[in-house]
Amino acid sequence: MKFSDPRLFLYRDDAMRVARHYHLNPEQLVVETFVPRNNAIFVETVDGNAFRIHINLQENRIISAKQLNGNSVDKAIFQKYLDYMK
Repeated sequence: MKFSDPRLFLYRDDAMRVARHYHLNPEQLVVETFVPRNNAIFVETVDGNAFRIHINLQENRIISAKQLNGNSVDKAIFQKYLDYMK
């Protein structure tokens, strides 16, 4: 797990719990924003495709997931994010 800002490392354990809950791979994860009990923005790389995932920690759901690179992606990869959206 990497952090876009070194100060976010303070929330490493919380970010790891969130990543596990949403089945995100910590080895391929960048924490862009993390506000405990509020929201988190992660960038996960899966098979060369980068996705920005915005999570509402209050509602316990993914608000949005966006593919960052222009390559087409297998729908099965993107489905894991959709499963946590309401």
